[in-house]
Amino acid sequence: MNYKKRMVILALACAPLCGVLATNDTVTVKKPDRVIITETGGNMKVRVEGREGNSNFILERTHQADGSMVERETDNTNFINVPFIKKKRSNSSVITEGHLPTFMVGLTSALGQPDGMDVSMGASWEFGFYPVYVHGPRLGRHVRLFSGLGVDWRNWRMTGKTRFLKQDGDVVLAPYPESAEPDFSRIKVFSIGVPLLAEWRPNNASAYSFYWNGGVLINVNTYGSLKTRYRLPEEGKQKEFTKRVHHVPLTADLFTSMGINDVGIYLRWSPCHVLQEAYAPAFTSLSVGLTISVSY
Repeated sequence: MNYKKRMVILALACAPLCGVLATNDTVTVKKPDRVIITETGGNMKVRVEGREGNSNFILERTHQADGSMVERETDNTNFINVPFIKKKRSNSSVITEGHLPTFMVGLTSALGQPDGMDVSMGASWEFGFYPVYVHGPRLGRHVRLFSGLGVDWRNWRMTGKTRFLKQDGDVVLAPYPESAEPDFSRIKVFSIGVPLLAEWRPNNASAYSFYWNGGVLINVNTYGSLKTRYRLPEEGKQKEFTKRVHHVPLTADLFTSMGINDVGIYLRWSPCHVLQEAYAPAFTSLSVGLTISVSY
């Protein structure tokens, strides 16, 4: 750094102090994420991005060539974001946002399923959409807590010779009618999901930013149904459909995902039973798939 630039920066550092002495107005920014100094046409501008507890804070002071000073300060503490509203991506190496799986699609399997229940993972799908993101505090430069709100749809489908059947109020496993040609028999559960996650991202400023997160996904299971389709030689296509399949109303899953930029893979395991053991076959769920996170 040459002598002239050193004197400019020294003068810039002294200017706010002079303002303090004259106006008794002190601005202290603790632990900023980034400080940018630019000089254009005799004007010197200092921009401070982020401060302790608020990554959205911005302070700008422009010292103009005529001796005047222009100051702008924003302190956006709004911590709820929704996708499709474009916002400027931070170039800071400090993690600012987490990767909530805005769109999630995967394959689902049934663990601990009883004899006769043969769920096909290749035919059982899961879809999730989490449009509301809530960022929490940082736990260091590269770790942040965050949450959100969304919906999830999962099904467990059997394609073999056994079907789900609603019988005397219970869900049981039963064979198809004689001479039937099975298509599928599935259980579907619709949920409102609240993820509670922590994310580690070693370098937020890189063009290819790696991330890894994990935590708990709380499910408020609001709806469940049973559908079976098969064909009989004389009657043709047959369909059985019923609601109230005795799904567990509140469950919690262990969730983790990793990826680069806004695309990743996830693993989701539920230690809770999908259906109530007293009224239906007992099994838990495991799913894997892809996530796409919309940039906030």
